[in-house]
Amino acid sequence: MNHQVHHVVAGLSAEAGRAYRALGALAEMTHPDAADLAAAGGLSIRAAESAMASLRDRRLVEWVGDDPAGVRPADTQVLRHAQMTSGTDAERTAMTRRWVESLLATASEAEAALVPYRRRLRREYTLAHLEHVPWRDTAGAVAWVRRRADTLLTAANVAHLRGWWGTSWQVVDSLWPALVWLCPAPVWDAHRTVGVSAAQQDGHEPAVRRMLVVGASGYRQEGALVRAGAWCRQALESARADQEPLDVADALYGLAAIQHVEGHLSQARALLHQAMRLRDDEGYQRGVALIKVRLGLVEVEAGRWDHGVHLLAAARETLRAESAHDAARALAAIGRAHVHAGHPDRGLGLLLDAHEEFTRLGSPPWQARCLEWAGRAMLLVGRGEEGLDHLQLAVAGYRAVGSVQDVRRVEAAYGQLDRPEGTR
Repeated sequence: MNHQVHHVVAGLSAEAGRAYRALGALAEMTHPDAADLAAAGGLSIRAAESAMASLRDRRLVEWVGDDPAGVRPADTQVLRHAQMTSGTDAERTAMTRRWVESLLATASEAEAALVPYRRRLRREYTLAHLEHVPWRDTAGAVAWVRRRADTLLTAANVAHLRGWWGTSWQVVDSLWPALVWLCPAPVWDAHRTVGVSAAQQDGHEPAVRRMLVVGASGYRQEGALVRAGAWCRQALESARADQEPLDVADALYGLAAIQHVEGHLSQARALLHQAMRLRDDEGYQRGVALIKVRLGLVEVEAGRWDHGVHLLAAARETLRAESAHDAARALAAIGRAHVHAGHPDRGLGLLLDAHEEFTRLGSPPWQARCLEWAGRAMLLVGRGEEGLDHLQLAVAGYRAVGSVQDVRRVEAAYGQLDRPEGTR
């Protein structure tokens, strides 16, 4: 033990000492900020901020990042000392659990703020008390999710390793806003690994089904359609056994999306109608509208343009009252429908409008998608250089959110687009 470090720590105030012990418990899992130290150390946010400043002034920690800053031990000697003096095994476990549960509570508040329409699964806390939410508006909640997504994934893994099954899958489930706004690949992976495993260990079938359906969506976006289908069918079997119509509808929608991607439009249409009837019977009108978005695209691709656009327009009107993000998705779909039907100028304008809406909402993955679709529309109307510029911006956007499959797909299209003989 470094005696100089011990001497410095001995002179800390009681609150700074608690923050230091919390640092020892958390240092290998995260670079804790004031909220982390407050949760683990049982401090108020203000006390944790003061304690962080005291630790920094005594050169026990250094700042990491900003807005808000986290801290890390100043060197390995401080790290070892903080870990050795962080308390008994039971005390360290309690600090870790308070930290995980505080993150879960805050993430669940973000989920309620950003996707209030989503059906909530249970949330359980044994130790945590949420003092406040660190944002004032939707943009602040999105920024918090973006900043803390990696930390939440760490917390889910920590809970899983310690056998806190319910807490683990609940943290994964609370990350849904990250998928809606950011689509980071590690969050898809968490649903397919930690989330499914923890829900199964917890014996919570609704959570297992949700992890399967969300995980299948990730597989579908990666092109792993066989595995995606297997997961949706497993969720469907469970939902039917438990007689849960909304879960049945979710699984049917997942299967329909796979059929759509594969170009099996009749099969996709039939599955979507089944899912839509179930959601309508349960009064889940937002869910009905989301099905209409995909069904509208299916109808357009099948040559039933008028009917498809009617479905898309109706979906957008419903969604505008409940979710600006989903309404923007519907607008992008209407733009794509116009392009597909041979009206690229009209479609391009709508796609650029949708891109503006997603930019205002702060949704990088959907900004990239709209840039891609707009770029392709520009190529169809003879704006080749501008179209390629938009496709390059789309690739940069996909790369920024870690969507490797999309990067490869669009870059492969560049080879065709650069050939002198065509601009499709």
